[in-house]
Amino acid sequence: MSVRIDIRPKAELTADERTAFVALCAAAYSPEESAAWPGRKLEWALPDDRILVWTETGELACHAGLLIREAQWNGQAVRVGGIGSVVTHPRWRKQGFATVALRRAITFFESQPAIDFALLACEPRLFPFYAKLGWEEFHGQLLVRQQGATTEFTFNKIMTYPLALPQLVEGQLDLMGPPW
Repeated sequence: MSVRIDIRPKAELTADERTAFVALCAAAYSPEESAAWPGRKLEWALPDDRILVWTETGELACHAGLLIREAQWNGQAVRVGGIGSVVTHPRWRKQGFATVALRRAITFFESQPAIDFALLACEPRLFPFYAKLGWEEFHGQLLVRQQGATTEFTFNKIMTYPLALPQLVEGQLDLMGPPW
């Protein structure tokens, strides 16, 4: 598979890249699905950077949002690489585009100073996909901020990927901000 992978800071997306992202989301989620999604009522953190995976013909096939945040795990300061908004165009699903995006995300986090682990939230049906890439379910308590208040995140399941620390699968993790 020949693809082009771009990593762009959110503020540096071109007009064409923004248009391609909007088209990707529209293809992946109907207006009815978007309106009915229970997560739309939550406060979400926006990505700082975006991975864009393009097909050989220049179509945006996959997107993954990235952010880096200071957090606390069992009361200790940690630095977390977050992955969210992983979206693959329906025409390009099951062809390796999301795998390419996620591997590039990990490489990006490894190139940043002192990131302890990566974290993502996903539906349980996606666990096998992420597990094949080295992610493990986090069985502990995840705390997030919603409208300024600390609350336990129970909307989706959490998976982690080891970077500077071994795999985190339990304990209390406070993201000290909204989820992504």
